[in-house]
Amino acid sequence: MSQARRRRLARLEKLAEPTIESVRRADEDFKARVRNHATSHAIGLGALTLYGNPTEDETLSEAWQRCMERFPNQRLKESKGLLINGEYARYAAKIVRERVMADLPGSTTKEKFQNLFSSAPPWLIWFTFADFTAAFLELIPPDLSSVTHFERSTSVFKKWPDLPDGKFEFRVRSDDFGLEGFSVRDVAFLRDMHQYQVPAEKMTRLDRKRYFSLLRKLDKICAVPQHLLG
Repeated sequence: MSQARRRRLARLEKLAEPTIESVRRADEDFKARVRNHATSHAIGLGALTLYGNPTEDETLSEAWQRCMERFPNQRLKESKGLLINGEYARYAAKIVRERVMADLPGSTTKEKFQNLFSSAPPWLIWFTFADFTAAFLELIPPDLSSVTHFERSTSVFKKWPDLPDGKFEFRVRSDDFGLEGFSVRDVAFLRDMHQYQVPAEKMTRLDRKRYFSLLRKLDKICAVPQHLLG
C-alpha cells in the first residue's frame, strides 16, 4: 500500500470515528434494554411460580391473585387494574424483585434464573414465551419438547415482557415451524413497533418490509390465522 493511500485511509478512519462510536453506543444501549426487559419478565415469572402456583387448568390471573395475597402489605393489589391490560411483569418486578431473588436457589443472579427456568412447568415457559427470555439472559434453554407441538398466541408474543393473564389452550399446531430464524433484534423490533403503535405508513420502506416479513414468520410459528394479526 502506498504512503498516500495509507494517509487517505487514516483520514477516512478519523472521519468515521464519531459514527463508529455512535453505533457502538447504540448497540450497547440496545443490549441493555433487551436484557432489562428479559430480567423483568423473569422476575414476574418467578413471582408467579414461587407464590402463585400456576396450574394448567386455570388462568394466570388466578395464580396472580394468589401471588398478591402472599404480599398483603405491599402494593401488589394496585396491580389488579394492570392485570387486565397484561402490564404487570415490570410492575411486579419493581415490588417483589428483592423477595423473588432471595427465595430463588442459587448464589448468583444467573444461577437463580437458571434454577427458575429449569424448574418452571414447560407449558408455562412455552405459553409466556419465556424461552426467548432465557435466550436473552444467556441461560441454558429448558427442555420444551413436551409442549412445542402446541399453538401459542401472537398477542402474547406482542406483549412481551409483560405476562399473559389468560389460560393456555393445549391446541396442537398444524405446522412444523419453530423459533429458528428469530433473532434478539427481530423480537425487539416487533415489540417496539407494537409498543409505540407505529403505523405502517410512518415506517421507512425497509422497516415496513421487515415488519411484515417478521409478522408472516410469526404467524407460522404461533399458528395464528393471518386475519388475527391486524
